[in-house]
Amino acid sequence: MQRLGQFLSFFVPMLVLVTLALVVYMFPSSMNASAESQQNQDDQELFLPLVLNKPWPSECYAPGTEYYQPPSMEIPNISLQQGTTITVTNNADIINGNVSSVDDLLVNPGPDGIALREAIEATNNDPGEYTILFAAHLDGTTIYTGGTNNQDLPPLLGGSLIINGDIDGDLVPDITIANASTFSYPFGFKVQSSYNTLHALKIEGYFTGVMIKPTNTTTTDTTFRGITVSNLLISDVLVGINLHAGPDEGARASGNHWKDILLINNDLDVEQDGITFHLNHTIGDHVDNVTIADNSIHVSQNINSASFGIQLMAGFWVGSNNNLVTNITLTHNIILGNPDQGIVLMAGAVGASGNVIDGAVIRDNEILISETNWAYEAGKLGIDLITGDAATDYIDPGYEPIIYPEYNVIRNVDIIGNRIEGFDGRGIQMMGGCCGARYNTIENVNILNNRFATLIPDVSYDVTGILVRSGDARADHPTSENLVSNVIIQDNTFSLGKRYILPDTHFTAAAISVSGAGGGPGADRNQIRDIWISLNRIDSIVPGVHLIGAWENSTQNVVSTMNIYCNTIASAPIYPVFEPPLKGIVLTGAIRNSSLNRVENISLFHNNVAGIWNDLTVIPNVESSAINNIVTYTIYP
Repeated sequence: MQRLGQFLSFFVPMLVLVTLALVVYMFPSSMNASAESQQNQDDQELFLPLVLNKPWPSECYAPGTEYYQPPSMEIPNISLQQGTTITVTNNADIINGNVSSVDDLLVNPGPDGIALREAIEATNNDPGEYTILFAAHLDGTTIYTGGTNNQDLPPLLGGSLIINGDIDGDLVPDITIANASTFSYPFGFKVQSSYNTLHALKIEGYFTGVMIKPTNTTTTDTTFRGITVSNLLISDVLVGINLHAGPDEGARASGNHWKDILLINNDLDVEQDGITFHLNHTIGDHVDNVTIADNSIHVSQNINSASFGIQLMAGFWVGSNNNLVTNITLTHNIILGNPDQGIVLMAGAVGASGNVIDGAVIRDNEILISETNWAYEAGKLGIDLITGDAATDYIDPGYEPIIYPEYNVIRNVDIIGNRIEGFDGRGIQMMGGCCGARYNTIENVNILNNRFATLIPDVSYDVTGILVRSGDARADHPTSENLVSNVIIQDNTFSLGKRYILPDTHFTAAAISVSGAGGGPGADRNQIRDIWISLNRIDSIVPGVHLIGAWENSTQNVVSTMNIYCNTIASAPIYPVFEPPLKGIVLTGAIRNSSLNRVENISLFHNNVAGIWNDLTVIPNVESSAINNIVTYTIYP
């Protein structure tokens, strides 16, 4: 909006008065011509990175994003050699050498040489800097854990340990670590100290391939840092890699700090979750500076539980409050199969409050969903940002009193250059609160240059490329006073076709849908404001852009200050079936049993909708039970 007066001056003289009025309104102290020209040049230089060096059409010049700075994407280097070297010489899983120290083990390894279990145990008893390698004759062998002692491998407690299973230096695992009885012993490796690296190992047959956790259940105010997991092949597991910071039940005031974690070049074939970070049942934990890059994750969900490609969760369950996640980089990962959600950032779930995720870059990932079973109640999601997700009765219907998540925040997120295909729910979802949540916030999100493609199935929920919603209600759980603000949706490409005939396509389905309240009855006083939707290219059987104040049984929700600029919508929608037929842009006050919801201060400029400029449908009240809902907008020119 700040440059609206400038670019209107490109048009015919009849718009001069409008232009002058807008300039006076927006710029009380007008610039002279040379200053204005210099300002135009400065804005253009600042704005170009946002559109990846693609020039704006002159009529769509720089709408309101002058201060965007593209994120840095540097991936740290890793070291594979440090300190004393311990060479594993057999594939046994027993201890018959002297493990009281590393020197003692090297002098007295036992009759069969050094086993991996012995090497880890010795480093735990004698902390220092060590590298565990494997003898050349072990190339291609398997170490079965738990068969002789009914135990997992010892946890990594000493710190500063590298375990490198790449014997010939080709970055490919040459050693397999396998469960002697699949799923009988839970963990492949447990990392419970700092400065540890697991590199180039095959891990098979565990509940969790790599578990990162505190030293013990009473560990508090401790920093765990410098943890690297690289070039692993993990298969036949429920979960690939999991940072599990808290106890299994009951919130604990832990205050631990998890810093400088690097997960790169891993290949994970899992039945539930690929990579998860859980600040569950913790109070005051902090995860900082995490890089998850160049991983391939295949999810074959066959259990009755939610599944994720990559998930970072700050706060789960009542009392798990005031946790913080900062400086997250997710880049060049490939997620395949049928996860419920490809990539998830979640702050405050099931009664947890005051949790924050601040600073994340989700860039150049591929989320290619297939094998869809449509069992998840809202379909498969590509990328999900959600604050305040559900009350305690979601997990425990008998828990009293019911506790709702409040004051959780996600902010400063860049979602750039991702390819998202095959979803039957949402390509990207931003949810400010669900199922009774209150006072939660999502702010400062840039969704840029992503590609969406799917065939919409015949389902009862809304299928969308990008969904922005501030409040999602459920039955008798009113969701209120949540906020989503300052979002840029720009330069994205959408291809939304159909799978079979779609007789009951949901009214709210769209390539880009922005909804103050939805999903169920009882969402009140939620807000979405300050959104840019610009330069998107949309080829879709459902509307290109749909703004909605509320769905049903909701009041006083507000969608405001929306700028819909310079989008191209290839054709008029053929779904949902509606009379009169919907146009490519739809503005809706409310659908049913709702009142006093507002869609206001909407600005439309130079949108090509099936060859017609700014062609739109405006419906303040969709059904007769929706009353006194308001839609206000302005079209330029």
